[in-house]
Amino acid sequence: MNQELKYLLNKIGIENFIEAQKFDIPSDLANIDIQIKKCDRCILSQSRKMAVPGEGPISAKLILIGEAPGENEDEVGKPFIGVSGELLNKMILAMGFKRDEVFITNIVKCRPPNNRNPNEDEIIICSNFLEMQLQALTPKLVIAFGRIAAQSLLNTNKPLAKLRAVIHDSPKFGLPVLCTYHPSYLLRKPEEKRAAWEDLKLAMKFLAQ
Repeated sequence: MNQELKYLLNKIGIENFIEAQKFDIPSDLANIDIQIKKCDRCILSQSRKMAVPGEGPISAKLILIGEAPGENEDEVGKPFIGVSGELLNKMILAMGFKRDEVFITNIVKCRPPNNRNPNEDEIIICSNFLEMQLQALTPKLVIAFGRIAAQSLLNTNKPLAKLRAVIHDSPKFGLPVLCTYHPSYLLRKPEEKRAAWEDLKLAMKFLAQ
């Protein structure tokens, strides 16, 4: 895209939309991973060590989505490791799954500097990758961990407290979404673990239908 056109598109607020259409449409998760790892469409690509596409089988019926990779994930290219990953593993087991039976990823695939929240432009650009992953996976249920993942998947500004404990239909991706607290939040606020467990029980009931 030449600079003049880029400037004009930016002025009318559709630059990100046009850029987003340039993504190739891959046929499987491996090809999506390749695109994510070579992506340089936003500023996060300049500071990341490793992109974190996500991991799990293409047959997964349960998809777990956080907001963005942290420092540990940026080092090794895997989602949800470290202490928050240990708690997530326990949550997965409590639901009757093994970690390698579910697909785990984030809204944004590269670590924001200093673990800041991803901004709107970064979320918009990366949403193409998430959409391709969800199309390849065709899950029965998506669980959004944390406010940013919940708001992004549901296209809303409502607080997480207003979004959890209900199965929603995502207007963005056409999939059922359950929102709950992020494992890192639960480590800081262990008193919310009971509420998170109620959310997971709702997910289990939905998956059993």
